[in-house]
Amino acid sequence: MLLDYLQNEYPTNVPIFMGDIEERLGMQATSVRQSFKRLVDRGVLARFTAGMYYFPQPSRIFERVALDIEKVIFNKYIEYKGKTIGYYTGITLANIAGLTTQIAAEKCIATNEEKSRGRVVKVKNRRLRLKKPRVMVNAENRDALMVLDLVSEAMKYSEYGADETAVRLRNYAKGLQVSKEVIVNCLSAYPGKTSKLLLEMRIYDVLA
Repeated sequence: MLLDYLQNEYPTNVPIFMGDIEERLGMQATSVRQSFKRLVDRGVLARFTAGMYYFPQPSRIFERVALDIEKVIFNKYIEYKGKTIGYYTGITLANIAGLTTQIAAEKCIATNEEKSRGRVVKVKNRRLRLKKPRVMVNAENRDALMVLDLVSEAMKYSEYGADETAVRLRNYAKGLQVSKEVIVNCLSAYPGKTSKLLLEMRIYDVLA
């Protein structure tokens, strides 16, 4: 029963979180753990890290293809169970937006899965800096929160002067097609300087 369910729900090389299975099937943690161990012993499942498994994809060259760590991070902290729950922020987002060429040793993620203001976790050998978002993240507001985070911290990370930074921020915001309405709805969770910077940098001018 468990194997049939897993095969129907999860393709190869997609993270399977043991806690999800306990919740969805109403199984005891001990029972799920023992079942997963048997499947690993049979070579059906592979263990990625504690509480996380996957169906390995066969390869002609190697016996199995390892799970992509970036996919694990994305599925755990950004798109969980098909729902948007997080986004890259801090210097990681500043790099994506073209404000800096620096690549931080720790990727920064704001996610609904985190309840603290900031802490470092490890996924295998990858270090992540997680923080609680100012507003609960969903598919509708994620891009707006990214823009607001960028505006709030732009000069902290930008390698450019104020004018060039503003141009790059406007281009990034325009590309995301963020609406004024969503920005306004989220703005109250940010410090007053953020609203001021939105006006000074003319970010409002490019919002949908």
